[in-house]
Amino acid sequence: MLNQKYLNKPSALASFSYSDIAEGTGIQLFYFAQDAAGAHILTQNQVTSTTKIEGGTNADFDDDYDLSAFNMPQTIRGKAMFSFHFVVGAAAHGVLNSVYLRKWDGTTETEIVAASGSTFVHSGGAASYPTDLVTMDVPLTHFKKGEQIRVSVLLTVTADDWIYYGTDPTAEPDLTYFAAGNSTQSKAYIPFDLDL
Repeated sequence: MLNQKYLNKPSALASFSYSDIAEGTGIQLFYFAQDAAGAHILTQNQVTSTTKIEGGTNADFDDDYDLSAFNMPQTIRGKAMFSFHFVVGAAAHGVLNSVYLRKWDGTTETEIVAASGSTFVHSGGAASYPTDLVTMDVPLTHFKKGEQIRVSVLLTVTADDWIYYGTDPTAEPDLTYFAAGNSTQSKAYIPFDLDL
């Protein structure tokens, strides 16, 4: 019987931009989404979200979006960015948008860093569709196997009316509040430390 020689499977190749290598970080894009069970998640896939918007009327909202648990230790550091598409109701009010980056182990959350976005002041008339980009400097943070990245979005409504932000990775509008042509896509750009 002849000896059969099997070739080893080639290792996966990762590619990074020059700026990623220069900074020592690799930016990963995640989309805000909601699944059929009502869970708020972060995903890299442009899937259609069960619920395309989050928010409501005359209240404050604090929603936690979790990435799936890491299968191996990970480290993050650098500039994180969070972009949102909003719809703000017609009545006069203001809304403060804040974002918290946290570590979640299934039981306890640990705050890493937080930043405030824009305050939307709407003086009446038709609904408006502002966008917001929240940035923050993430310190060197280690995650163990099984831990998760959690992004918490806080909306503080200062007067009566409604506000919603998009949670659909495909950007498909929710026509109850978002008029056609307005995106419902919100994104998180997380800087991972490159072990080069």
